[in-house]
Amino acid sequence: MEKDELTPEEIYKDYDGFTMRIGGTTYEVGLHFDPKGRQCVLEQFMDLLDRFETEQKAS
Repeated sequence: MEKDELTPEEIYKDYDGFTMRIGGTTYEVGLHFDPKGRQCVLEQFMDLLDRFETEQKAS
């Protein structure tokens, strides 16, 4: 990382997330960064979708 580049923690330190209403459901979205994390958000999301798909097939 370049010396002048900001880390995700620095970029989003004041970000509280957002709320979105879709139909009758209100979704609250927030974020945090784990500096020791080993997966990017896309990998985590894909894992979540895989688990959801597996659960749907099982039921």
